[in-house]
Amino acid sequence: MTGGAEVSVEPPYTWEGFVQASRTFARSAATNYTVEGAPFFYLHAGAAVELLIKGVLCRGSGVLLLEGQRFSEFSLLRLAGFQPVASPAKNGTQRRTATGLPFTVGFGKAVERLGLLHGPDILGVTAEQLDELKTARDLVAHSAQDTSAVGEPMHRILVTLGTCVDGLLPLVGVQFDDYWAESASLITRALESQRDAVSARVSTLYAAARARYEAQFRGIDPDALQSLKDEAHWSAWVRGEGSRSCPVCEAKGLSRERPELRRHLSRRGQVVVEPGYAAVTFRCPVCKLVLENEGLVRAAPGFESWQEEIDDVSYWLDEFGVENLDAETSKLLGIDWYDEVLEDGGDEPGE
Repeated sequence: MTGGAEVSVEPPYTWEGFVQASRTFARSAATNYTVEGAPFFYLHAGAAVELLIKGVLCRGSGVLLLEGQRFSEFSLLRLAGFQPVASPAKNGTQRRTATGLPFTVGFGKAVERLGLLHGPDILGVTAEQLDELKTARDLVAHSAQDTSAVGEPMHRILVTLGTCVDGLLPLVGVQFDDYWAESASLITRALESQRDAVSARVSTLYAAARARYEAQFRGIDPDALQSLKDEAHWSAWVRGEGSRSCPVCEAKGLSRERPELRRHLSRRGQVVVEPGYAAVTFRCPVCKLVLENEGLVRAAPGFESWQEEIDDVSYWLDEFGVENLDAETSKLLGIDWYDEVLEDGGDEPGE
């Protein structure tokens, strides 16, 4: 075969490699949660989040790591799993392509792509919290600014680190304790302190929604009230949102959702997999309760944040992505066409 033939090789990056690197930096950040280790804490906390995001992107497709400002045809082919044999030189002749690794997407663009794939609330933190983490990392990496002070800002970044990791681990199939190892107790305590604050906020949101509901609908006939609730639900519904019962007024509210796969052991010790949807937001068109991110959703008492898909697994799979299933999991789900799907490039046979 003449020159220019496609040569398939191992891709320069793997999602497992990103996850392992993220795990190393995250554990180092936790270890350096001290006055003396503060510079390493800030630097490694930011690196851990960025690398784990890239692991999620890479698990979907290596080309999602392409960096726009440093984009090249060489990078495109390498990230797709091919080794270019040559590239055109300026004078029109052929020369060997450089063998260096392609640049990967930067922090900000990686967050943007992650949001497009899994929803803007997948990290469970606000844009301000994420900016604080990135800025602290950049100050250490690019300046001589003193970062030895330990206090509330450092605690906030530890919470941001733990929250981001907590949201991303299900997307790469890694357990909390396996990721954090001996640092798991520190992160658990940090997240618990944050959950206490979030729970207090949820209680306030509940109280305000309950007051609005009682003031507006007190004394209305129950049948008429139910009609109003149904009408409000369908008027507020947006394509792609799922219906969930409001924990304050029991009307049907709406949630943006993320497809997830959960595993647990049966009483007989067998692995059971459950496809379903996790709510990442909630809004009630009746009492106006709004839970704007996944942290609030998780802390909301009486709210059904998880719903198992039992009617149409094929629809769920279209959203989850067959490429995110291994052969064993597909069999547990009863998907006997898994191998054929992969051979056909990801489309269900017969479609």
